[in-house]
Amino acid sequence: MKEYKEEYIVDFRDVDRDYHIKLPQLLEVLGTVSTKHTDSLGIDPYYLQRRNMAWVLYDWRVEMEETKLYATSIKIRTFSVDRRGMYFIRYFGIYTSEGIRLGRGFSRWVVIDLEKRRITKVPKEILEVFKDGSKEETREQLWMMEVSERELPSPVRNLNEGRKLFDVRYYDVDVNRHVNNVKYVDWAIESLHGEGSFLSDFRIHGASIVYKKEKGPEGRVVAKYSLEGNRSYHEIFSEDGQLLTVLNFEWKKK
Repeated sequence: MKEYKEEYIVDFRDVDRDYHIKLPQLLEVLGTVSTKHTDSLGIDPYYLQRRNMAWVLYDWRVEMEETKLYATSIKIRTFSVDRRGMYFIRYFGIYTSEGIRLGRGFSRWVVIDLEKRRITKVPKEILEVFKDGSKEETREQLWMMEVSERELPSPVRNLNEGRKLFDVRYYDVDVNRHVNNVKYVDWAIESLHGEGSFLSDFRIHGASIVYKKEKGPEGRVVAKYSLEGNRSYHEIFSEDGQLLTVLNFEWKKK
């Protein structure tokens, strides 16, 4: 596996009113680092598009020990592991400039045939560039995989507890002509805005996100949720009742 490293200074736009990095912005930063890693190996951002294919994100797992990071320089380490040529798992370690670990995570990606709109094998050229001939993984990487792949437990699901409607806005849609993945995280968090001072008092410690179906560029979505203690469970539906995304958050006091 080939590892890639990138430094990033947490910007004002990345943090909430209490200077904690927002989860959607963190995921966008990790996504950008992934793109830079792939580009550094000679696979440009339009490589799959020219073959009428696209990467599709299946899920995220993220854990952050510290999030009050405004104006902080963070180091992000990432590497990808091929799973039988059908999908990739990408691992992340997030550190201070001194090397103290702040968080970790992973995401799973598949390739789809845009014409047939179904999963296809990862092109051989991509599989080849991510191989470096090494058969051994460092202890740190193995440990990171083991911890990152834990499922966050779900709370008692009572989805009648709360729901909100959101319009799909123009800039919610990305170049693949569907709602960008981080937007679902925005909707889920925003659905808790009416829960008193909860969002002011708590920040996300862990997140588990599974994408079920894509949402096109029009219409609205329904964000349902239940909140119990320091955990929240969310389901996002299209207007016609199709389940789009399932999200679990574990929260900590700020």
